[in-house]
Amino acid sequence: MAKCTDGNTIYPVTEDSKSERIALLINNIRFQNEKFNRNGAEHDGKAMLKLFHHLGYEVVYYQDLTAEEINHALIHFSKHPKLFNTDSVFVVVMSHGDLGTICGYDLKEFEIDNIFERLNTKNCPALIDKPKVIIIQACRGGTEGVVKISGSIQSMVTDNFSSTSKNNGDMKHLEKDFICFHSSTPHTFSYRLPEYGSYFIHYICDVIFDGYCKDDIEELFRQVMQRFEDHPSKTMQMPTKERDTLTKHFYLFPRIIDLSPGEKHPCKRREAIRVEPAGVRWLRPGLRKYSCQLTIDTNTVHTKLQLSDNNRKVTRVEEVQSYPDHPDRFDVWVQLLCRNGLTGRCYWEVKCRGNVYISVSYRRIRRKGNSKDCWFGCNDQSWSLECSYRRGYSVWHNNRQTLISSSSSSSSVSNRAAVYVDCLAGTLSFYRVSSDTLIHLHTFNTTFTQTLYPGFWFSSGSSVSLC
Repeated sequence: MAKCTDGNTIYPVTEDSKSERIALLINNIRFQNEKFNRNGAEHDGKAMLKLFHHLGYEVVYYQDLTAEEINHALIHFSKHPKLFNTDSVFVVVMSHGDLGTICGYDLKEFEIDNIFERLNTKNCPALIDKPKVIIIQACRGGTEGVVKISGSIQSMVTDNFSSTSKNNGDMKHLEKDFICFHSSTPHTFSYRLPEYGSYFIHYICDVIFDGYCKDDIEELFRQVMQRFEDHPSKTMQMPTKERDTLTKHFYLFPRIIDLSPGEKHPCKRREAIRVEPAGVRWLRPGLRKYSCQLTIDTNTVHTKLQLSDNNRKVTRVEEVQSYPDHPDRFDVWVQLLCRNGLTGRCYWEVKCRGNVYISVSYRRIRRKGNSKDCWFGCNDQSWSLECSYRRGYSVWHNNRQTLISSSSSSSSVSNRAAVYVDCLAGTLSFYRVSSDTLIHLHTFNTTFTQTLYPGFWFSSGSSVSLC
């Protein structure tokens, strides 16, 4: 494989150029007519900011721009002083749209062609021979773009609103080194979940986080397309790469792909990339790179649960604790919820003693009374892993129990368990942890229609510690 110093095959990236990286992010969430508001698009904005900060890009971020303001933002960005020293730029626009246009706050249309014009060789010479990655999250017309065979898309909304002269000087291609990744093919919708944001943006973030150390941008975009192909609902949109004039491979960190013998892999070093403090977790292997730190919602804690270790440990006790009355507090079932609303992919581990349920639940689960509508796993609002020293492992949903085979549970209950959820894919997996090895117990495959929250149920004398 060619080294990054081979300027004929790979766009050059240096330590100095990485420190000057810059991106433009425009996210139209609210509109002049409120019925067109893009509920859930705020999650897309947070996801892209997190990705760019992780990759070392300074982000120029705008929300709710009119069509004219989008144009001015692009003109201003094309004159940004960092463009002279950066190795690349990203421009991400998220809004309603139609074929060839995106929608401003004022519901007027902005031509996507203008993005390319503002950053082309003539108008932005600072970006000559540098990769310019354009990402558009918007509909491109009014159809689903699929042949419906079975099933349907539910609980989703769309992002739809219905001659040059030559001289004898040094000649450059007017439009070169661009690639545009659009959320859908022409004349089709792009889908967004109000609770989580768009599939397209979250798949981009997931794929780039997983593969930026080894794959170039075109391969990363292909993997995003494969995510849609593999999605259980074949009525999803299909993203498309367009106006691809990249003449070389664009690796975000090219020297990683060809290391000298004995040279350490930069992705394994904390200092290898500029990241926000929490971003270091993405260097971890496997599911643990999706780790999130849970925080107990003290307003939900049953009065027979005692908090300790800075609210990181919960123990069931017989003495009633002096918690104030609260409408969110469970008053019969001895359980609690965490504050963390889960989005994208999330992973966490806990240490257990005694018999407990490790659960995820919709926020609207009932809190008062002894009906099964309140008990984790016994309704359509929640899913649970039961860890019982007497019965072993089992999972619960909608009051249906599924026993875990002894081969998976190894006929004994570990004191550590792990949970992994992919909200957009609709998968929820439970694991037992043995000597830092994850042993799969069960996976639920479903469609999550609301934000999920971690929770726990406790039998007499049991406890849970958040890892």
